[in-house]
Amino acid sequence: MPTPAIDDDMRFLRRHELEAALSDYLDCMQRAVAEGADIVATWKAQRQNRSMKRIVEELGRMTGARERCMFCEDSRGTDVEHFWPKKRYPEKSFRWMNLLWACAGCNRCKGDRFPCDSSGKPQLIDPTAEDPWDFLFYDPETDELTARWNQRTGKEDPRGVMTLEIISTLRHQAVAEGRRRTRRNLERAVRSFLSNKQEQIVEELLESIADNDGYGLPSWFFLRDGSDEPPFVEVRRQYPAVWKRIGKHLRGHGPGPAREDTTAPPSRRPG
Repeated sequence: MPTPAIDDDMRFLRRHELEAALSDYLDCMQRAVAEGADIVATWKAQRQNRSMKRIVEELGRMTGARERCMFCEDSRGTDVEHFWPKKRYPEKSFRWMNLLWACAGCNRCKGDRFPCDSSGKPQLIDPTAEDPWDFLFYDPETDELTARWNQRTGKEDPRGVMTLEIISTLRHQAVAEGRRRTRRNLERAVRSFLSNKQEQIVEELLESIADNDGYGLPSWFFLRDGSDEPPFVEVRRQYPAVWKRIGKHLRGHGPGPAREDTTAPPSRRPG
């Protein structure tokens, strides 16, 4: 029986390399903007171009079969979003690395809001270039996201704070409810495995993880801080071979653990 694919709210997404013809098309359009073409009018005119439609399809495929928003992962993506806003940064407007797939809600939230620090580094998380769990923390008791706490600075991660402020949909009650349902489904699947411990149950566990791949929660519980939460920790301790198999498959679709000296917010820190 083949192992089901796990696509795995906001998560790291591996950006596909575009085929040469589509890359050439984007380069051509970027040159036109550099030579003085109005970016708003040019972008609008190109939305119906055959090559642009193929690029939109590629963005959708990056997010999995359900083509969910790269920010909230709660709604189906509908819009091409420029990570670096096209009006403020026209030199990046047709760059493949700058294009994201977003739902209408997250697109409206972000708009042209794009704070940078004193060195010019964006303070918004790019889910195609970095792992959001390096900046955000998930609380399974409330199913809410908070900025990750940094022990070195004694403060919340500024990029986590800014991302939650700008993409306010990440804190919407309906999105938190989606996380809650996904978490409970994953917990039920793990408890079923722990009760049966049969080979076919391992396959069923993998299938359940694949079916409940939203909000980045499989990565949180099997690769990140959530691996210490029950009942997931029991699998890690009692069945290391199964745990390794799950982790290997998840890492094929996202980054592995990258724990530093950052932890939960103060309310979730031990002792």
